[in-house]
Amino acid sequence: MHRPRPWLLALVIAASPVPGTTAAADSISVEPEDCPTGSAGVTSHCGAECAPLPCKVDGDCRDKKVCRPTKLCIEKGERPGCGRVPDQIKYPYQVVHGECPSGGKCGKGTCEEARRCVPPPLLSCEGCHVGGASGAWLFPLLGLALLLLRRRSPAGRPAREDDR
Repeated sequence: MHRPRPWLLALVIAASPVPGTTAAADSISVEPEDCPTGSAGVTSHCGAECAPLPCKVDGDCRDKKVCRPTKLCIEKGERPGCGRVPDQIKYPYQVVHGECPSGGKCGKGTCEEARRCVPPPLLSCEGCHVGGASGAWLFPLLGLALLLLRRRSPAGRPAREDDR
């Protein structure tokens, strides 16, 4: 006859579901990816939103971004801790609703111009200089183009084998 093993009994009891209990999860939304230039997606227990990326100089920015003046529609205020702390405690917030329209009148928030981290321009000429450069490099390119045109037949169509 086998003796019951106490560790096996403990394992069965630990693995058994306990009726009437529920699990509570700490749910936070995913950061938005479509934030306007000069802002970034953030998430908290208050929800997902776009927050401004303030800066003073390029060195304040991350991810190869640069610090430039940007106009954004920003809503500012105070709100409770969204269930994480007592609602009597208010916290300041800033939410970016979009870029300022041409008239400067935002649908939500106020149009504010400030220096913010933005992607670098595609073409930049900081530190470029034009003086002393000549167009001499164009002559070989022009010669090559003329040589290719000359290889065509007089009628303007490419030369065929039987024309030669």
